[in-house]
Amino acid sequence: MWTRRWLWGLGTLFVLVTMVPLFAAIAWDSRSSSLRQQLDRAAVGVPDLYSTEDLDELPAPVERFFRHVLKEGQPLIRAVDLVTEGQFQTGTTAAGWKSFTASQRFSTRPPGFVWDAHIQMAPFMPVYVRDAYVGDHTEMRGNVLGLFPVVAEAATRDLAAGQLHRYLAETIWFPTALLPAHHRVFWEAIDATSAIAMIHDRGVAVSLRFTFTPDGDVREVFASDRMRAVNGGYEPTPWAVRCNDYQDRQGMRIPTWCEAEWRLPEGPQPYWRGRVTNVRYELAVER
Repeated sequence: MWTRRWLWGLGTLFVLVTMVPLFAAIAWDSRSSSLRQQLDRAAVGVPDLYSTEDLDELPAPVERFFRHVLKEGQPLIRAVDLVTEGQFQTGTTAAGWKSFTASQRFSTRPPGFVWDAHIQMAPFMPVYVRDAYVGDHTEMRGNVLGLFPVVAEAATRDLAAGQLHRYLAETIWFPTALLPAHHRVFWEAIDATSAIAMIHDRGVAVSLRFTFTPDGDVREVFASDRMRAVNGGYEPTPWAVRCNDYQDRQGMRIPTWCEAEWRLPEGPQPYWRGRVTNVRYELAVER
């Protein structure tokens, strides 16, 4: 009798250990899928093609950037599926860098994204992380095994501003979204190698400084005041993204490796570095 009870208990424990995380993962994926569907339903059409006539009166380094990364007649991008892999910093030392894989869905009008990542904290212990900027909904969540919350930021205006900053920086992977005539991005000159990009969406406005190489690639994207979660609140904090390894994808030149960091008083704090492993564009005019 005791043997049967022991085996029954062991079998029950096995089912719980294997099935509960499985159902949690299914629930997590279902929520991410629902957000991507909301993103797609909110999307509106974009004009058809890029023309160098769109570059009239832009700052010189911005005009050089578009001429470098786009070709005349390039169809504009309405949505993007992006896959990345790399490392995410979970602490403050070299041991804190953990491997991740992520998929991301973007829309360009209106701006929005759903980022769904798995960070491998330890063998058989992934952390599921999701950032979303979808319509009036913003989200930042992280669950161990999809079950136990470790990050659950409230949907506030500060979070929305931080997510819009992120969207604007990541348009370097789909550069037609930076065209002012089509996506309500406004450019302001700084000097011969940099300019400010500004975007306004649903009552939130943010700006970034883009610095370009002499050829026209984006060298760095910088915000002096991106909102950073600190002790249950948010602090405007200098933030930067640096990119390289540019490649041609569907007629556009994009960076395939980037690193993001907070610039704190004690020094830079890199927290994300990754490579684009796959990208698929939905174009206003399919080739």
